[in-house]
Amino acid sequence: MAKFVNDSVHWYMSELTSRIVAETGIPSDRFHLGKIMMQCMKDDPDLVLQTDGATDESETSSSILTRAVRCAISLRNLGLKAGDVMVLMAPNHIDLAIPFYAALFNGISIAAVDRTLGLSELQSTFYVDRPKVIFCQSEKASDIQITLNELDLNAQIVIFDRGDYLLNFNDFMDLYGGDTAVDYFKSRYNTFPGPTRLALLGAPLQWLTAIITFVASTVMRYPRLMTSEPLTQESSYHLINKYKPGDRDQCDFTCFDLIMLGGSAVPDDLVQEIKIVTPNTDVVNAYGMSEITNIAFHGDRPAPGSCGKPMGCLEYRLVEVETMDDINEPNIPGELWLKGPGIFKEYYNNPTATEETFAEGRWFKTGDMFYRDDKYNYFFVERIKLLLKYNSYQISPVELEAVIRQHPGVLDVAVTGIPDPECGELPV
Repeated sequence: MAKFVNDSVHWYMSELTSRIVAETGIPSDRFHLGKIMMQCMKDDPDLVLQTDGATDESETSSSILTRAVRCAISLRNLGLKAGDVMVLMAPNHIDLAIPFYAALFNGISIAAVDRTLGLSELQSTFYVDRPKVIFCQSEKASDIQITLNELDLNAQIVIFDRGDYLLNFNDFMDLYGGDTAVDYFKSRYNTFPGPTRLALLGAPLQWLTAIITFVASTVMRYPRLMTSEPLTQESSYHLINKYKPGDRDQCDFTCFDLIMLGGSAVPDDLVQEIKIVTPNTDVVNAYGMSEITNIAFHGDRPAPGSCGKPMGCLEYRLVEVETMDDINEPNIPGELWLKGPGIFKEYYNNPTATEETFAEGRWFKTGDMFYRDDKYNYFFVERIKLLLKYNSYQISPVELEAVIRQHPGVLDVAVTGIPDPECGELPV
């Protein structure tokens, strides 16, 4: 019988968490992400876990663990406790992961915030998050302080670089962290499981893909390549050609074992173009959300154009939006509802949005339309809020765009709707 990768991960995680519980004697440590990640770094201290392709800086698990423990002690000495909120808003440089891990060690909630937000957006975000400490770059410290003053919040600002009258990250750990006994964290070297040579991370930390990479690369023990500079076409070529992590004449894409596409609807012709450039690379049309903390389907031999098939850790329903009836036949679109242990608990400090998002029985309403075929491959249709209503029929802009894009004179297209007194909405 074929062994799926999720089975291997399950067996590996069972062994790993059993060792942690055996050592601590606390059964719930099986689910303590901070302790899991700490154990993984102790298991493989010599692994080069992260590299900043913009600066060529690299760091091993041993170094990361030592700094993260010191940062965790600093956060405790600063007065933070489990449940408090820490904000991270910085590019993917070497230091960003340190408070990320430290917060997980301490049970501190992490809010990864877009570092390009303006004052009004920061105010809306901090009003909900109520952070106790904020790690950022010096260029953003002034806006953050203004926002904190407007909301009458008392939060410590720590900058990763240098700035006048601002507390630097290294100075923060010197002030609050004291000395850390490095020898305590030394342990055996072990190369298992090592599923891939190197993972390229291009997303900022507020994206689910970045959080998954930060966590998975640590737990599964594979290096991650990221960059502290803006990711452009030229910088992407440089990273791929130099580090070869796992335009055709300018960049060698054949080094990739797996390419996952997501964030919006993926055109079929894009997948086909990638397969032409690198035919031996698996290309996956990945669908996921922060609310489900992962992707929703596994991509093991999916049908062309689909997002994959159901995973054993989730339950699935397709629901007719108007009548709320379950759809049990293939090729009929409906809203995707999900249920499982990985579904998020709530929107932080927003009970109204939480109540609107969950149906009876804690079914999470994704807000996305899907249909399935008779082999249970699931196909994305459209966000419900983006559907057009034409003469009482729901029309998907994505489907119209796919048809128009087939015309040889069209490079790309975007479809939206305008109000019409007779038809409801007209696609344009």
